[in-house]
Amino acid sequence: MIIFKQKVLETNAEILVTPLCSFTVEDSKGGRIPFDILDNQTKEPTVYIDNRADNIQPVEYFDGRVIRIPTEKLELKTDYYIRTSVQLEWRDSDEYLFTYGISTDTETLAVSFPDPNDDIKMLKHDVYTEDDLKWYEIIPENGSYKLRLLDRDEMYVHIPVFWIWNITDHMDDYESAAEVATW
Repeated sequence: MIIFKQKVLETNAEILVTPLCSFTVEDSKGGRIPFDILDNQTKEPTVYIDNRADNIQPVEYFDGRVIRIPTEKLELKTDYYIRTSVQLEWRDSDEYLFTYGISTDTETLAVSFPDPNDDIKMLKHDVYTEDDLKWYEIIPENGSYKLRLLDRDEMYVHIPVFWIWNITDHMDDYESAAEVATW
């Protein structure tokens, strides 16, 4: 279980706007599902220049938010969609999450979608049914991310978003720093 104790910046938001991408949560008919926006979960990010532990630099220009979707606003086993204003590219995955992002010449953004069922999927080698899963599932689908609430064991679904700007070189390293900041 991921626990976020950040300050709530906005309740019942219908859109999270960032410099590189906006996020909405919608039902299958395009109706907006309100969510909360929490403050940045990473206060002092660092970047490993050339992936070297002896060359760690602080990130000076950054921000982030957490999209907190109250499960009480979702119906069980119904498809909802986390939509982005631009197409994001797959970046990385780790235990219990997968990350997408976008970069320009001087900015990068990462968003991670936690996967509370990663262990079940690994143990069953991708031979499982929805009945085997718990809490929720998020699946990339046609440029959006399909969300299905499977039970109400938790009050919220959290989706961390992080961005860095004023990058002059080493973009790959800054992309990694943004990704890690969402983990």
